[in-house]
Formats: sequence, C-alpha cells, structure tokens
Amino acid sequence: MKIFLVRHGQTEGNVKDLLQGGGSDAALTANGREEAVQAGQKLSFVPFDMVYASPKLRTQKTAQYIMQASQYTLPKMQIEEALNEMNFGTYESEPIKTFIDEQHFDLFLDSKKAHQVGGESFQDVTNRVTTFINQLDSSFDNVLCVSHGMTLMCLLKSLVPKQVPKQMLSNASITVLDNRSGEWKLRLY
Repeated sequence: MKIFLVRHGQTEGNVKDLLQGGGSDAALTANGREEAVQAGQKLSFVPFDMVYASPKLRTQKTAQYIMQASQYTLPKMQIEEALNEMNFGTYESEPIKTFIDEQHFDLFLDSKKAHQVGGESFQDVTNRVTTFINQLDSSFDNVLCVSHGMTLMCLLKSLVPKQVPKQMLSNASITVLDNRSGEWKLRLY
C-alpha cells in the first residue's frame, strides 16, 4: 500500500504566520487553491482506492481540487477526525513566533499540561493518526490522506523516524509512505 499524504494548501493563517490547530479553520488563499490544483495535476495519474480528509475546510477543499484533476473515477471523500490538526487549545491563532519565543511548545510535550490549556500533546496526535493509518485496509493500493503540518510530522516521526524531514512540510506538499515491502519507507514528491 502507498499512502499519499498531502498537507492542505496555503491559508490566510499561514500567510500571517498564525498557529492554526484543530480548533481553528481558515479558508485557502488564491495561492493555496493554485497549490492544491498543482498537487492534483501531479497526482492525476494515481487511481486512489480511498480519499480521506480531516474535518477542516482547508483540507477538504485541497482534496476536492486533487480529486477534480484525477484521470480516474474516485471514491467519495471520507472525513476522518484522526487526520485533524493538533489542537493548541488557548494558543490557537497565536503568532507562531510568539509561541516559539515564549517556549509554549514545551507544554505540548506532556499530555497533562496540554490538556490543562485545552489542547493535545504531540503524543495524543501521534496515537490517533498512527492508529488510523495502521487500521487502513491492507488490500488498498493507493490511499490519499489530506491533513495538516503538525499531524503529518507526528505521523512521520512515528512510522519513519530516521527519514523525517528537518523542516515542516510545505503547503500542498506530497509525501508518500510506501509499505509494499512490509516496512514503511518515505518518499517526498
């Protein structure tokens, strides 16, 4: 099975460098829509057995652009809560620079502290997204999952820790997890 992981296209929150977690939802910018169209063109030749997107509008719109470009008749998109972005609780929509400068990331290393501010820990996110991926039907050849930067990084750190990119995945980036050999391997598009 190959899992094509796509981060949503650019949003206004991305342009403003705001922390956009599972508790916020911003629409795609014109550039974000174009990024999604380009991702769709790159993936137009892939006959997806299943298409999943997080509950956020930004991922669903990105998935729709990808599906519209397909050369195949694809199954209906399924909304999957496990693909939702990490929830940053009271820190939602805070400038990323402030969040980093004030070392708030440390709160999210511990589930108890993360829950106290209404958010999720990195481990919470890793558990939910990894469980979902591991429960996918192994008879699928190609699966499309449109999700979010932090969620996808947690997944990659769990499944392919030695291959994780050093930088956050770009908007509308395509990352392929390949398990046809029985072991997860990573390929960046």
